[in-house]
Amino acid sequence: MISGIEEDIKEKPFVVFFFSGQGGIHNKLAVELYEKEPVFKKWTDDIDNILKEKYYGYSMIEKLKSINDDDREALYDQHLAHSILFILQISLFKLYKHYDVTPDIIYGLSLGEIASSYCSGMIDLETACFVLYSRAVSINKTFKEYDRTLVSVDISEENFNSKYSLKFPSIEIACKIHAHTITLGGKITDINQLFELFDIDNVSYKRLPIASSFHTSSMESIREEILNLSFDYSQPTITHFSTVTCKPFDIKTQPFNSFYLYNNIREPCLLEESTKNIYLFHLNNNNLNYDNNNNNYKNNEYNYDNIDKLTNQKKYNQSKKPIFIIEISAQYSLIYFIEKTIYELSIKYNDKNNNNNNNNNNNNNNINNNKFLSTLYRDKNGDLNTFKNVISNIKEVYKN
Repeated sequence: MISGIEEDIKEKPFVVFFFSGQGGIHNKLAVELYEKEPVFKKWTDDIDNILKEKYYGYSMIEKLKSINDDDREALYDQHLAHSILFILQISLFKLYKHYDVTPDIIYGLSLGEIASSYCSGMIDLETACFVLYSRAVSINKTFKEYDRTLVSVDISEENFNSKYSLKFPSIEIACKIHAHTITLGGKITDINQLFELFDIDNVSYKRLPIASSFHTSSMESIREEILNLSFDYSQPTITHFSTVTCKPFDIKTQPFNSFYLYNNIREPCLLEESTKNIYLFHLNNNNLNYDNNNNNYKNNEYNYDNIDKLTNQKKYNQSKKPIFIIEISAQYSLIYFIEKTIYELSIKYNDKNNNNNNNNNNNNNNINNNKFLSTLYRDKNGDLNTFKNVISNIKEVYKN
């Protein structure tokens, strides 16, 4: 069990949970937590059993254990990848909750939006398992030709559009990760030709080991079967931002339904803009939450069309409550890009406010209060530090 957590907490920090998308799994993932934390083990077993009894007839956890880490094709089977990420993310969420680390805001990327939608209260566990299975069935069909792929590129959207997109109209932006990092999707033959130009221009890139191009027009072939799905959904009980629209889910204006699920698969992921909007919400209203009586935001003064108006408010730079972003991930972390986005936003708006107010005393208040914590990753020797990382995350939140 965890020791050394202070019982007297002066002020709960502002906590954001980010549920990462599909980015690699391995057969030793979270073994430490499974062996050492009964809460984590219970939820892992419970969800695995639901998927086994209702959909697959076998344990996804046992299947994962039977696969070699080097068998990338087997590890990217969509039923396995969907199930393992979903199981681990919910189990981690429940473990944090067990230790009273609960989020003020949740957001997820791509596949991560399924687990996050359950964790925010929009769908129940049975529904989440149904949505997960249905999504995996449909997406697996797009792997048939094995002629498409995804690639992460260190280039801005503007640079790609102005210099490369006209030459390769079939290559699309699948994810806007950061101002200078995007994910592209398209046919492997076109991607390989693009790589030749990137090499000439010294543009860094990394091919992702996925034989499909999620979040591009290639997903339109499964549109009807996704839209035909029927399931119940509710108003979220925890504020939940979409990385498709960059706005909070709302049962009246933006519910988590089959239409949204299709957009979650087809539309590009807007990680950078979503992260910015979440941070602006935090600065504008430290106590952002749902009013359960009328399903509206309490004290909501945020205007999506007039973000810059916030920079003229003195209170924008007066938020001293620590903000923690905890990534609930599989293997490849995006927390670095989230950190860069918020750091740059902090610099930009702190400088603007200080110039407007001729006051430099609080220049780094928001920057110094930001904490970025990742839950699952390998260290430089390739070893997992799952248990240690989760424990340190919990202690880091509570010591403030």
